[in-house]
Amino acid sequence: MSETILRTPLHGSHVALGGKMVPFAGYDMPVQYQGIIAETLAVRNGAGMFDVSHMARLELRGERAFEFVEWITTNDVSKLGDGAGQYSLLPNDRGGCVDDIILYRVSGEPRQGRGVAQGAQLLWGGDSGPHGRNGDDRRPGPAGGQPVGRDVE
Repeated sequence: MSETILRTPLHGSHVALGGKMVPFAGYDMPVQYQGIIAETLAVRNGAGMFDVSHMARLELRGERAFEFVEWITTNDVSKLGDGAGQYSLLPNDRGGCVDDIILYRVSGEPRQGRGVAQGAQLLWGGDSGPHGRNGDDRRPGPAGGQPVGRDVE
């Protein structure tokens, strides 16, 4: 049985620019273009761009959403202004990193997060619990509250 490989809206651009395409998280994604050294130098001397279209998009709301995001990520989300974004990490209980995430503050609360599949599972209680151990080490959110949200993709 073959699995359907999805394409992001930027797929055509990746192919046109010579991206070496490989399956990643269910999508046909570029792993490199001209090689690691050339790409590293291009980013260091100019700029780089990363296609986040394949990542999960989550929205958290409610009176305790801010507290939950503050508890589950490593950065101070109170520093986010309306419409601003912040790169952060989702740590495990051993100081390691389960996943990374980009948070956006909308209308006064940090409501949207974008992270890869494991981060989405972490927030929604899927196959991987908050500490990356297949759900058997799950702890509830701050003060025993469970996160409530919806997938906005």
